[in-house]
Amino acid sequence: MKRFVVWATVGIALALLVGCATTPPETLPPLRDSEVFVSPFPKVWSALIATLAEQAYPIEAIEKESGVVTTRFVTFTGGKVDAEIDALAVKPSAPLATWMSGRYTLSIFVGKTDSLTTTVKVTSHIEAFVKPLMADVPNWVVCQSKGVIEKRLFDAIKDKLK
Repeated sequence: MKRFVVWATVGIALALLVGCATTPPETLPPLRDSEVFVSPFPKVWSALIATLAEQAYPIEAIEKESGVVTTRFVTFTGGKVDAEIDALAVKPSAPLATWMSGRYTLSIFVGKTDSLTTTVKVTSHIEAFVKPLMADVPNWVVCQSKGVIEKRLFDAIKDKLK
């Protein structure tokens, strides 16, 4: 009988340990949110503005003197929201949640490094609208960028500067 109690205790302890195991959060490489271009400020600025226009970003503000461009929200809804959010960002843990829509804004700074080089820094703010299983009120949650949006902009600027 003592053996049974010992084995039962060990079995219960193992079941509790396994039941409490969680999957580790997605590990991402460091976010590449800035890029240095070997090109003067006016050329990089023009390439950035052309890229934003081609990709149909809704511009909120353009201030060439300070090198700042901001966008309004880019929103995506519909049947592929979950996949789009997964492609762009790491969603916070929300088991059995319904991801209803997503959106992001960009703040871009273009700065002259020296007469021949220019730095572009992109700050993306990504949110997902989620309805948790156990809550009645859906809300917007902030998601961590995977660098996809930033890379897309940097690559398009590089192409224009060739």
